[in-house]
Amino acid sequence: KPRDPIERQTPAATLAALGIDAGGKLSRVATGLHADLIRTGERFDGDLRIADLRLIDDDGIHRIGDIVVDARTDGDWQEIDLNSNFLEGRFRGDRPVTRFAADLQEITLRRELSGLYTDEYVPAGCGNYQVDLNFHDTRELLARFAPGTYISESTGLTLSVTDAGRLDGGITSERIAFDKNYLRNVELRFDNSHDALFASILSSELRAGTLAMLNPAINAGANDNHLSLGVHYDNFSGTGGEATID
Repeated sequence: KPRDPIERQTPAATLAALGIDAGGKLSRVATGLHADLIRTGERFDGDLRIADLRLIDDDGIHRIGDIVVDARTDGDWQEIDLNSNFLEGRFRGDRPVTRFAADLQEITLRRELSGLYTDEYVPAGCGNYQVDLNFHDTRELLARFAPGTYISESTGLTLSVTDAGRLDGGITSERIAFDKNYLRNVELRFDNSHDALFASILSSELRAGTLAMLNPAINAGANDNHLSLGVHYDNFSGTGGEATID
């Protein structure tokens, strides 16, 4: 049916008034909003534009920039593209995006670590999904909502799920940090092949508090309510070590 686009200007609304927890500081948001969306069931068609988003607090003005979301459907398939100064992303799935988190949990934690849940695990199936994210400069956004967190530009995430319950994905990044803790040159791979959930992390350097490793290789697995963890590393004196928890 016909739809009327929404146009709004928000010169200085408080985040609290918008239902956003800003961490206790006086904080306001200024932006322009254009929305031309239609919802059919759990699927969306149209576009959403948040123009010149600025977060204002005691530390000054954090300029986030424009955020553009484009949503479209093609039969059962939903596609959503997000473009902004801090992130580019694409979602494609034959189930709505609102079902994605539950389906992902279904083929990972629910299946391999069912003992974490109080109800009995009953396989419910899942959809086909593809998610791709590419991070740009996130400093202004993270300074407001996750102080101390750093994600380097060009950090990427890719994830695919099939309706047969197969998961495959990975993350690559030059640096991921929180305060003085960090990983450099990170490559994370994860999948649920061979009837188990598996993840591996390779990095050139890891620091966490007083813990420091060169070239850590971390492998973790989950299968039938059983967890395993293996670590191999070099240290700064030229020797190395390894540990296994099973």
